[in-house]
Parts: sequence; structure tokens; C-alpha cells
Amino acid sequence: MKINWFSPLPPANSDITNYTIKLLTFLQEKAEITFWTNQSPWDTKLKTEVAVKKYKIEQISWLELNQGDVNIYHIGNNAELYGDIWQISRRFPGIVILHDEKLQDFFYMLSSSKNEYIEYMKQCYGEEGNKNARLFLNNYHSKEFMAKNYPLTPLALENALGVITYNHNNYLTLSAQNRIFVGYMPSLTNFINTDNNINSNPLSDADALINFASQVCQYRCQSSLDRIVNRIVPELTYLNPKIETLNNFENLVDAIEFITLPVDSNS
Repeated sequence: MKINWFSPLPPANSDITNYTIKLLTFLQEKAEITFWTNQSPWDTKLKTEVAVKKYKIEQISWLELNQGDVNIYHIGNNAELYGDIWQISRRFPGIVILHDEKLQDFFYMLSSSKNEYIEYMKQCYGEEGNKNARLFLNNYHSKEFMAKNYPLTPLALENALGVITYNHNNYLTLSAQNRIFVGYMPSLTNFINTDNNINSNPLSDADALINFASQVCQYRCQSSLDRIVNRIVPELTYLNPKIETLNNFENLVDAIEFITLPVDSNS
């Protein structure tokens, strides 16, 4: 499996940076990892251990990203570290590892203008979001009130194929929505938080991440084939009635072999 990994890299001061480096050795035993970073500077010693690609948000190579099986995006409540990662995740769906339950501060700091922040709120919460965003900007609501009532977390998962969280309440909320794959990995709390005395098992965490990514990839491939069949079959049924009974891509290819398209009399 080829994984494109988006997260802060050393020397960024982040627990997630430490987590990434600790996990790298174990992940590389099971997958081909490519780090993507927009940092300047970043620790170039990493190049001796793993492939590292430098990108700018407006110049990223979509062709190279397509050569991977899945993208993994780390998103936390820091617009400077994770803003570009979120922007890429919107355009190229993948798995989001969600490091914060509430992302109100993230989107507020990411917004280039008051209007953009209002649009984020409106996108998530409709007219109620629009109204309360304006009240907040006019100092009527506190940051704490906004984070509690309007966390903006759904916006971080806008086009995600799956999400991994180590917060149990977040896991229950996301699972109840039944929209995307949701993984619960409480061990990441111990692994990322260096002040926690409870030992974690990075090998087990690597296994869990790879297994989750494999399930998402398998589902995505099957869904893509289903969409192809569901879109093409109705259009081709009138040419070959056998297509009505198709339920997989292989049979679709067989059936198409029997189709003879009408010849243009003018050619």
C-alpha cells in the first residue's frame, strides 16, 4: 500500500510531529510512505529515512498524489500547521486523523476575512450559523461559547473517506451520523501525549492504521465500480438486454464486447 502522509514534520513544535516520527518505522514495515510538507524549514535528515515531497498549496502535484492508494491528513486546532493540509483534503479525499474535537478556533484563524468565517459557519449551521457568527464577531458571544455550540468539526471532514479519532464522545457522534468510515483509536492519546505515563504500542497502532486504510480503500474501489455500473448500465441496456443482470465490472466488460454500435451512414 502506498500512503501519502500529511502532518507537521520536525522541527515543528507539535506532539503530532513526535507521533509521526515514532510511528514511521512501524508504518514502513507495512506500507510505502511519502511525507508531504509545506514547511520551511523542515529536518532534511528525514530524507534518509523516508520520501519527502515539498509542496505549495497552489502548486501541488495531483498526478503524484494519484499514484498513492490513500492520503492520510492530520488535522488539529492550529491554522498555521494544518490549514494547508485541510485545503488539500477538501480537493483530494482521504482519511482524516482528527486531533481535536472542536475546530472553531482553527477555522476562525484560517479565515482570510470576516465574510469567509461567516461563510464557514453558514455552510455548517445554515442561517443559525450566519446569525451567531455575526454576533461573535461583534463580541456578543465568547470563543468558549462558539467552540461548545458550533465546533465546525463537520467542515474538517467535508470530503473525507474516513476519519480516525481518539476521543470517545467524538467517535460516538461521528458514528451516529453514519456518513463515512469512523475509526476509534484511544491508544493514540497515550502515544501522542508525551506526558502520559501509560505505555502505548506503536506496532499495534501502525497495524490499526493500515487495516483501517485498507478497508477504506477497498470500499472506495467497490463504490467506484458500482458507480460505473450504475451509470453505464442504464445507458447501454437498450443495446444489450443482458446488461440488466450485471452486478460487477467484469461482467460489464463481457457484455460490452457483444455491443455493436450503429454505423454513421454519413461516414
